[in-house]
Amino acid sequence: MKKTFLAAAAFALLATSASAHVFEDFRCGPYKVTWLIGKYFSPEPDGLCEMKGSCDGEGHYLVMRDDQRTVVDQQVYTKGGDLFYKGFKCRLLPFKG
Repeated sequence: MKKTFLAAAAFALLATSASAHVFEDFRCGPYKVTWLIGKYFSPEPDGLCEMKGSCDGEGHYLVMRDDQRTVVDQQVYTKGGDLFYKGFKCRLLPFKG
């Protein structure tokens, strides 16, 4: 799992533009998956530690459903250099900011 996460994180970092931002959005079939950097999962008071099991300071993949964030790291994987979620190939969405 850690190897998959590192490969996916490397993919996300390579896909970033020159301007630094703290997330990457992917479209994976009907799903929108977001990768957030580790500072948002810090055990510090300003982190997102209300998300069970994610207070480790590492980046995580999230899916938004009905205004709830769900960590989906275990369902995101790489195969042949491509990112997948629930069997759907993901493509990086352009940064709008």
